[in-house]
Amino acid sequence: MKWKESIEHCFFTDHLDRHLKSFLTRQKELSSEAEYGEFLYKSAYEWEERCSAKFDDMMMPSFFRHWNIDAVWIEFSLSETGAYTLEETLYWTFLTTWALSEVTEGQHDHKQSPSFAVSGYDVILSCDKFQFSKERCVWLEKQAFLDEIDLIYRQSSALLQQPAGNPAWHREAEAGCDRFWAYYKFCRDQLKNPLIARLNQFGPDDVAWYLIQDKDALYYMMLSDLM
Repeated sequence: MKWKESIEHCFFTDHLDRHLKSFLTRQKELSSEAEYGEFLYKSAYEWEERCSAKFDDMMMPSFFRHWNIDAVWIEFSLSETGAYTLEETLYWTFLTTWALSEVTEGQHDHKQSPSFAVSGYDVILSCDKFQFSKERCVWLEKQAFLDEIDLIYRQSSALLQQPAGNPAWHREAEAGCDRFWAYYKFCRDQLKNPLIARLNQFGPDDVAWYLIQDKDALYYMMLSDLM
């Protein structure tokens, strides 16, 4: 299948959690949730290395007045994925993005899985980050994508102009906004003919994924603002 058809097959669904679980159980027959949780993270770290993944997790102020916006960006090189089908590449890179967003810096450095993944594999695949309807999955032209993330950046960064009672939080949020804007400029200036899908729509208590394929690279941006 081509990229567009493969992305739709993998992600444009009402039951992404079931698709992800079915995919993982097809990869290896294991006997317990703990084994599947360990297998998921072991594989995610291997895909991070195989694809020379560049991962960044940013905090920005929430204009929904929730906690904070968690913005994740990751770039995968596809040069070492030729032995895998498009479906395998899409699911593993997607799961790697999610897995890396859930670990602490120390766990990442030691290639460890968080305890919740080992004890609650079946539960985590039904979490809010995978819950959206097929109707909320859309294709975007490059400019429409840029307009969306530009608006998110401007609404979030505007809150930094207000007096801050926590200087440490303000510095982290300002740094997060700056990095987010740098990825906007990268997409604007470096992506020439990208294929862009948005899974779900960003909002309060909604997680949105942007999946971007261009030349020999695959990018994910995940935005969440969960109570």
